[in-house]
Amino acid sequence: MEYWTIPLSIVVLSIGILSLHYLYKKNNYFKRHGVLYVPSVPIFNSSMLLILRRISFVDFLEKLYYFNPDAKYYGFYTMMQPMILLRDPEIIKKVCVKSFDAFPNRRSFAETNGVLFSKSIFSIRGQRWRNVRTLLSPSFTSSKMKTMFTLMSECAVDFTKSLSEKVKDKSDMDMKELFTKYTTDVIASCAFGIKVDSMKNPTNEFYFYGTFSSSSSCRSSHNSSA
Repeated sequence: MEYWTIPLSIVVLSIGILSLHYLYKKNNYFKRHGVLYVPSVPIFNSSMLLILRRISFVDFLEKLYYFNPDAKYYGFYTMMQPMILLRDPEIIKKVCVKSFDAFPNRRSFAETNGVLFSKSIFSIRGQRWRNVRTLLSPSFTSSKMKTMFTLMSECAVDFTKSLSEKVKDKSDMDMKELFTKYTTDVIASCAFGIKVDSMKNPTNEFYFYGTFSSSSSCRSSHNSSA
């Protein structure tokens, strides 16, 4: 037996022991802190079925949410990252409203480097998030949101009627364009107080300039990245 195999075996064994210790420590984060958590397999953890495409993302979230219907919160792992799932409305309200400054960076479902989501309040982080939230908060008080809900419902009724007529005509429909028109109507009604009805009047200035500026922004961003 070559002498060099002895130190090599010691190194490999040491790395294996350290790796197992690391995995054990990471996978017992909630147990050490006495927090209820979803039992899982090390490394892949709770997201293993999702990664292996044995379950859809929606079913995965539903299964995770109803793991313990009586719990106000519990932990779970995504890969090696411990995360907390909140189920109690009062705790959610405290985290998102009363103590929002202590929880600025939550998990995002969108890629933060994309053109569409990079400036979304769900993607931005740190001081920039605090500034945007402070700017938007006065526009989303309870009374204003109740008014907005009424306006959004009216836009939804108009959208449904127009969509029903298109279905009867059996004409081709571009779903992206249709939902862009609905979104435009909602923004025009809630933010600017005007009714444009882009479904019946697709040439209105609000819709035209909104889609034009959006497409121009996407093209400039694409050219700069290229």
